Amino acid sequence: MHLTRPIPAPTLYAITTLLRPHLPDISETALVAAITSYNDAPAPASAVKPLLSKAAAAHLLAISTFTVQRLINTGKLSACRVGGQWRIRQEAVEAMRETEVFFHA
Repeated sequence: MHLTRPIPAPTLYAITTLLRPHLPDISETALVAAITSYNDAPAPASAVKPLLSKAAAAHLLAISTFTVQRLINTGKLSACRVGGQWRIRQEAVEAMRETEVFFHA
């Protein structure tokens, strides 16, 4: 990132004050260096895997959406809520496909 003008001293002070509980050794100089060295290029599309709905995860795992919800509730399948809907990382579903065996009656 290229700064077109210097960051005002009060702004640097405020930011370092907010970050100090999380990064005790942060200095204003280190903050400016981190900001200017930050590469704000987006991640390549191939590196970003989509989030799956419960239905998509159920289809890939060949189980019901109720079973997917049960796996989420018990913590066996990591998921997050996006806009009130559960979303599951594709990597989590792929890992479960490799390690879990589901028996169908």
